[in-house]
Amino acid sequence: MKYITRFAPSPTGNPHVGNIRTALFDYLAAKATKGSFLLRIEDTDRERFVPEAVDYIHQSLSWLGLKSDGEAVYQSARLKIYQDKVQELLDKDLAYKCFCSKERLDSLRLELEKTGKPPMYDRCCLALSDDDLVKKEKAKEPFVVRFKIPESPVEISWKDKVRGTVTIPTKVLEDFIILKSDSWPTYNLAHIIDDHEMGINLVIRGEEFVPSTPKYILIYQAFGWDHPEYAHMPLTLGKDHKKLSKRHGDTSILDYKEKGYLPEAMINFLVFLGWNPGEGSTKEIYSLSELKQIFNINDVNKAPAIFDLERLDWMNGLYIRNLSPLELTDRLVLFNQDYKKIDRAFLERLVIVEQSRLKTLAEFKEISQAYFSLPEYDKNMLVFKKSNHKDTKKGIEATLEKLSNNEWETIENFEELLGHIVHDNELTNADVFWPVRVALSGKDKSPSPAELLWVLGKEESVRRLEKAIKIL
Repeated sequence: MKYITRFAPSPTGNPHVGNIRTALFDYLAAKATKGSFLLRIEDTDRERFVPEAVDYIHQSLSWLGLKSDGEAVYQSARLKIYQDKVQELLDKDLAYKCFCSKERLDSLRLELEKTGKPPMYDRCCLALSDDDLVKKEKAKEPFVVRFKIPESPVEISWKDKVRGTVTIPTKVLEDFIILKSDSWPTYNLAHIIDDHEMGINLVIRGEEFVPSTPKYILIYQAFGWDHPEYAHMPLTLGKDHKKLSKRHGDTSILDYKEKGYLPEAMINFLVFLGWNPGEGSTKEIYSLSELKQIFNINDVNKAPAIFDLERLDWMNGLYIRNLSPLELTDRLVLFNQDYKKIDRAFLERLVIVEQSRLKTLAEFKEISQAYFSLPEYDKNMLVFKKSNHKDTKKGIEATLEKLSNNEWETIENFEELLGHIVHDNELTNADVFWPVRVALSGKDKSPSPAELLWVLGKEESVRRLEKAIKIL
């Protein structure tokens, strides 16, 4: 079957990783079956609507390469359609107007909670006579429209793609609101009409929607429509197996872009939050094009998924290391426009030396800082524990002399240079390699001295070595 899926976010803020995981699964389920992936902006909640959030949604999908098939559908442009459908349900006596005030509903809820009963609407307005309705309508009393839960069937069942057969009795359902007092539809109604008209045949969403699904199926039945297949995704938890929060990494997907994560690494990480490629498979790294070929919604596990930031860092670092130095340089320039101001040849040398240390693109700024401005360091750091002040100074002076009078072009040349200095001056590696590295980087942990010489170049290397001699 060709699946037609939709990603239907509400524009109330930046899409978080949980939202985008759903979008990714929607996209892959559609593409794996040669179907269509559609985008719908569910902007009917005007109280929580954030205009710029629409742009955040488009940016998030664009960054990950999840292109929708066709233009986005905006619910706010479809109000008349929803209102007409509500009237259809009213005409069929499958819905009714409710004039209950907020105060009455709050009082009812408190009363039911005191007696240990579920806080369900008591159908007060269903008993209104035609005369009462006419009077209230003439008086222009505000009202909502509620869907009337039918007496039959007594339970609703569906075969969930993740959870298997799910059955819920209709007696636990209250007559829920489908049209608000401002004549805007609720999610309960609008998404069903949209899914039907857009031809959606697979709905992927979080498991928190399982208790509400019988309501949606009843509305499908009220209109005489077939409902789509459902796949309710497992929860995503932190490493401590508690509900995912900001401290676990549950932040905006665009925050990860700003932190320098690669989109292909993010996709690879997110797809394993609930899905696996099947028994016996040990492969962990997949491209989006590969996933489009092998993804199967039936392989989603109903057990909670664990969001592990350390694993994301590992995976992102792996993707960074798999880029060519030229590709990584291009990514860095796109990530931070300031890198455009740096000499390209110098930047490429720096990338070659530091690439293996990077876990994110953002780390490059801190890691590379010492190449642009030598940090202050304690002079005692220049002398390795297996060396002494005299031999250390001799090793740096010999390196400075050789460097000033010769030209070298490769890291290997510099390795040979330092080796000859050790041999020709009857020194040890501790007298040369260590102090030269500290003099060039200002750190006790850095790339090799040969790599530093190659990146910094003759002029800057000479300046830093002269400074070390003065310090000593």
